[in-house]
Amino acid sequence: MVPGQRAAGDQSLVRGQPGLERTSVGGFHLVNLAIHVFAGLALYGIVRRTLLRPVLRDRFAGGAQGIALAAAAIWLRASAADRVRDLYFAAGESLMGLCYLLTLYFFIRGIEPGRAPAWLWLSAVACLLGMAARRSWRPAPLLVLLYDHTFVAGNFREAWCRRKWFYAGLAATWVPLGLLVASTATAGEPRDSGAMSRRGPTP
Repeated sequence: MVPGQRAAGDQSLVRGQPGLERTSVGGFHLVNLAIHVFAGLALYGIVRRTLLRPVLRDRFAGGAQGIALAAAAIWLRASAADRVRDLYFAAGESLMGLCYLLTLYFFIRGIEPGRAPAWLWLSAVACLLGMAARRSWRPAPLLVLLYDHTFVAGNFREAWCRRKWFYAGLAATWVPLGLLVASTATAGEPRDSGAMSRRGPTP
């Protein structure tokens, strides 16, 4: 997909919110920068803590921090180099990426020994926010389950048995997404979103 081009039927829910039309280009860039920085920190935490999991610790414990820093730096460099014409699209994509990473990061924190269950609740909340950010967020609960299967539980059955209520909560976030998609389809999308959809906010 060409940067800035929207996939058919996947309009960001950021677009069309009251007041966004009056937001300056500089304001959007600052918001996107903050999102990318937080996403980079979340990615650092995910990579580092994953490499310190029992299944990988013996091989990567010594270099976990360096590898995590490199991964976060590459993420931030790629994000800074990306240029999009549609800033509404960029805001939705950036927020979705951050919510993906936070959903997984909070889950990893929540399954560590002695951690409070609040981390898993935060994971579910981040997943719900991601559903509101973009329709293409749908696979997020499956991503967490796959991570659990690969690095924690060892198989899907064990992952479900250990955390069935958590996964039920993640699956429940599909409900508001379905309602949002249905309401958007009922209202219908305009044929021409106008100059704002092509240029972004007014400078």
